[in-house]
Amino acid sequence: LEGGADLDAAREEVRPRADALGLTPEQLQHLLSTYGNGTLHVLELIGEEPALAAPLVADLPVLTAEVVLACREEQLMTLTDWMVLRSHLAMLDRDHGRGCAAMVAALMARELGWTVAEQARQVAAFADRVATEMAFLPELEEARG
Repeated sequence: LEGGADLDAAREEVRPRADALGLTPEQLQHLLSTYGNGTLHVLELIGEEPALAAPLVADLPVLTAEVVLACREEQLMTLTDWMVLRSHLAMLDRDHGRGCAAMVAALMARELGWTVAEQARQVAAFADRVATEMAFLPELEEARG
């Protein structure tokens, strides 16, 4: 994992910055677990644009800034990649990420130069993926309901 060296030192280095930006301990732990000492890159984005500190889903620690970082530095190209493989929101969120998909697509559009039509195509492709995955688990979907 790039940025994974000396996680305790990274935590101590970024904690004051995260506190100043208003991040919760859970959000900071998530960032450290995901990015290691690369967490500073996420915090820099939030420092430049405070709205990026917003969580994508109210009860999960995944931040808006992570989408921007993935577009700029990790070659993120599809909404489904972000929602399923990178953030795991399709699995972690009770709504499987459907509630934030359009907002994530809009962020990606801003970063990647997508048209409105491409945004809509990306959201539809993600919705299809979720529907396909859930078709095999109808009992789970009902239980989560």
